This record gives sequence, C-alpha cells and structure tokens, in this order.
Amino acid sequence: MEERRRYFRINDQIIVVYEVIDYETFLDAGRKLQHGEVSQDKQLQALYQLDRDIQYKIKQLKDVAADFAEVLQLLNNKINLISHTLPQAAQETPDISGEPLQEVNLSGSGMALYLPESLALGQHLYLHLLLPDSFQDIFCYGTVVRSDWRAERGYMIGVDFTYILEEQREAIIKHVIRRQTEQLRARRAAQQASD
Repeated sequence: MEERRRYFRINDQIIVVYEVIDYETFLDAGRKLQHGEVSQDKQLQALYQLDRDIQYKIKQLKDVAADFAEVLQLLNNKINLISHTLPQAAQETPDISGEPLQEVNLSGSGMALYLPESLALGQHLYLHLLLPDSFQDIFCYGTVVRSDWRAERGYMIGVDFTYILEEQREAIIKHVIRRQTEQLRARRAAQQASD
C-alpha cells in the first residue's frame, strides 16, 4: 500500500515554475541526490521552508492577536536578515508565491499540466512547486514523458519526477491524500444538500 500511495492522483491548483536544463546538469543533480551530496541545497531549502511555515502561522495569528503576530513578524525578519548574510544563502531560493496558480493533475510520481508551448519528450526540467494550502515548497528534477496538443487548452505536458527527495515526495503524497479527502467531503455535502 505504501508504494501505491505515490500514484494517487488529484486535479488541483498549485504554483509551478520550471526551467529546462541540459542532460549533464540533470545527471549531476541525480548523482548528488543519490549520494546525499545535496546538504547545502537541502539546508537552504529547509531554511526557506521554515520561513514559509512561520509566515503561514503569522498570517493565521493576525486575526486573533495582531500585536503578537507583528512581534513574531519582526523576529522572523531579523532571523531572515541574519541568515541572508551567510555565504551559502547568497544564492537564495526565489519567492514564487506571487506566481499564478496552475491547474495540474498531481501525484507523488509526477504531474500533468497545460502549457502554451511544447516541450520535447525526454526533455529535462528543474521544478519548483508550491502547494498553496500548506505553503510547502517542492524542489525536484523531472523528465517530460508526454506532450500532446489540445486545441482548447494548449499542450498537455506530462512530467515524471525523476529526482526528488523522499521527504518532498511524501509531502506531495500527503497533500494529494488531504485534497482527495476534502474533495470527497465536498461532493458528499453537495449530494446531501440536493437530496
């Protein structure tokens, strides 16, 4: 059952930013991931994710305790200022939270999405995803496994998550299961309301 969870799929809206990369960069990323040589990137991503988590909680607190939320925001800004002075933080991860939501079909093993341009089968991508309900950032490498023209929506691009940290794959799986549960509850409620 555990292995099958990575294939559960949902239609959802998330933020997707991608960059086409060459084969050598793709292979190098895979080697580093397999040999655990991503510690610096992983630390930066963890720092970035902690900041996202803090921002999410502060946003929730603003309605309940505005002064307390403001103090927490100031402390978080101070920590961010200190962390950005560290040498490895010079290549800070970009904030993609302002990017538009994109409709995707998402699972722990990959995703499908519509793009205005075609991507070649076998093309390699660096992906930065943001799951908006949890502010969870996902950083991974993928391979284009499908590219079909759909007149009404553009190109349907299928991407297999080729290189991804297991904890990030698990975050996607948890998101998918949570969203499936929400969608089922909404359907049941709508069905009960119409009866």
